[in-house]
This record gives sequence, structure tokens and C-alpha cells, in this order.
Amino acid sequence: IADTIGSAMMLVSNYPPVIFNTIAKILLFTIIPCGFMIFLPAESIFLGFSIWGIVAMLGFALLVTILAFILFKNNF
Repeated sequence: IADTIGSAMMLVSNYPPVIFNTIAKILLFTIIPCGFMIFLPAESIFLGFSIWGIVAMLGFALLVTILAFILFKNNF
């Protein structure tokens, strides 16, 4: 399963995020973390650094971490 997920991430990372529709972007940036690992760093390098983008990413990562902690503690 890990090889399949790794291969899928590599295939998706070869394309720019603008070609994906909204649902695909939601999946790539939440369930499959390709967006955080590949698209956002590349966009900040090529399109310009934004402190608010970094703050938003850190805030989202903190929110997901807190949600995971709550779900884990409640045996979900």
C-alpha cells in the first residue's frame, strides 16, 4: 500500500495544481498531503513568498493535529 501511495503522489506531483478541479484539490491538500509537500513549496518559490500563506499552512497543520489528537483520544 505504501508503494502505491508513493507512486500516486509522484504521478500527481508532475502536474500543476491549476489543472485539478476543486474536489481534487481538497483531496490533495487534506486527505492526501501532496499539496503541502509538493505544490505549496513550489508555488512559494516560483510565485513569491507569502508570510500569510505560511501562517495559513501552519494554522491548518495545527488544526489537523488537534483534530487527530481529539479523535485518537476518543477512540475513533
